[in-house]
Amino acid sequence: IYEKTNFKTGFCGVHENPDLKKRVYELPTAEKLKLFRFYTWQILANPAYINSSFLEVGRSFMLSFFTRHIHRQIYDYIPWNEQEIMQTLHDEYDWEMARDTTASWRIGDGTAAFYNYIYYTVAGFSEHDTFLSNLVRAGIITREKALLRATHENRPRFDSMQWYCNIIGIDFHTIIQAIHQIPKLYEVNIPADYKHHDTQPVEEYEPVHR
Repeated sequence: IYEKTNFKTGFCGVHENPDLKKRVYELPTAEKLKLFRFYTWQILANPAYINSSFLEVGRSFMLSFFTRHIHRQIYDYIPWNEQEIMQTLHDEYDWEMARDTTASWRIGDGTAAFYNYIYYTVAGFSEHDTFLSNLVRAGIITREKALLRATHENRPRFDSMQWYCNIIGIDFHTIIQAIHQIPKLYEVNIPADYKHHDTQPVEEYEPVHR
């Protein structure tokens, strides 16, 4: 429930209900059509999207936004207690942590490290920020604690990204350079003594949101 990331549909020009219990398939028809139009335009602008996964992507779109899912969210019934959850995973399941982050969320998914790096370098925030913001709004953690965690959890996970690039067969340094060339959605203050490097960690930038 606290993982809801409305900014993703927002980037598509779609207004999603801020209610954490509302799901994407509950979007009004007009908003779904906006989303379909956005996706269609992106495909037309970049024909590389038409590949071996195209039909599966189309099917996933229909299942995500037009098919009602009947399921229950466990944290609608029990309170979110991250300390208790982590202690249970560690003590009873011998949970393995990642080497390149203090966070435990999606640490086995190289895709998350990859796209969150893009979100953070281009937009100035990531899924970590929205998750922590939702916890603050729910009164589960303080804003000060959320800001401290965001500082650590938004650090680039280069080890995971390198592994991910190796798995899918793309060059790590080439893709990092490409990401850094994407126009930013915020102004960037770069210190006068800053020495540019193609793979410089993003936390050394100081984003100033417009």
